[in-house]
Amino acid sequence: MILLAGNESVYTNGSYFVTEEPLVDAPQFDNVYMTKLCVLGTVFFISVIGNTIVIVQIFRIRGSRTTIQSLILHLAIADLMVSFFNILMDIIWTATVEWLAGDVMCKIMKCLTVFGLHLSTYITVGIALDRCFAIISPMSRSKGPFRVRIMITTAWVLSALLSMPQAFIFQEQKKLFRQGMFHQCRDSYTAAWQSQLYSASSMLLLFVIPLIIMVTAYALILKTIIKTSRQFHDTPMSSASLSCNSVNHGQIRTHLFERARKKSSRMSAVIVAAFILCWTPYYIIFLGFAFFHWENSRTVTYFFSLGTSNCMLNPLIYGAFTIYKVHRRRLVAAEGATNCLP
Repeated sequence: MILLAGNESVYTNGSYFVTEEPLVDAPQFDNVYMTKLCVLGTVFFISVIGNTIVIVQIFRIRGSRTTIQSLILHLAIADLMVSFFNILMDIIWTATVEWLAGDVMCKIMKCLTVFGLHLSTYITVGIALDRCFAIISPMSRSKGPFRVRIMITTAWVLSALLSMPQAFIFQEQKKLFRQGMFHQCRDSYTAAWQSQLYSASSMLLLFVIPLIIMVTAYALILKTIIKTSRQFHDTPMSSASLSCNSVNHGQIRTHLFERARKKSSRMSAVIVAAFILCWTPYYIIFLGFAFFHWENSRTVTYFFSLGTSNCMLNPLIYGAFTIYKVHRRRLVAAEGATNCLP
């Protein structure tokens, strides 16, 4: 998905031939590349540190993990893959301008870039579905761990299968410039319809279908939360107003469980919203480039970088909600101790 800025139309696979057209200068490292390096470097650093912290924190949890924690763990792993296989590769490629790793690595890296993107997307879909089941069908909570294992396994297998075509589409190609032979890792389409077909398929599998599933899931969640909120409205139970000797403990547990479910749903909703905000601009531009022959490939590259920055936002979102949860728990404990004083 990473495109080289400049004239790319005359790369050839294998040998090259001399035409009457004069040779032009090869792409050079300039201020635009430097700016891109700085931005990508910042995103890479924050993403690696943030996702590593999330993984360590979840592994340090004692006892069995909740379904949302399992999904967040795999989302952090997927985001680390995007960080290394997409962002770091883009950093190196931007610095060298030319592809220097050969044909085999061209195919491998293109597979890995798409694998990480698919995995991150499908785990995000899994988070939305898990919260949907937890909210609209709380009685099936015991089936949650098994359901999440199926989601995670499906996400990994689908991502692996859908990344394989990259090995057949991309290859090392070369072109003669004034400075000599120039190598790039590029697609090998022989007709425009091939590129358009694969672009449309990628957009459907990586964005449109996941977006439809996530929006539907959160529409159902919102509908259920509004319905249950009306039921609790007649019997409000704030932590500060609970009496230590005159409460129904079953009602307290139910109330706290409902509140915990809503909080985890808010966190997952923010994660899904970040996915939509980061990737929607890229796919709009990508659609124009693939089907309407827009010429500025750098624009696609810029918005692709915006999309991959989603892997930086996810650990920040998880961290923010975790800090809020700890702070809120301390406040509730303090209020409870005050209310229970003789």
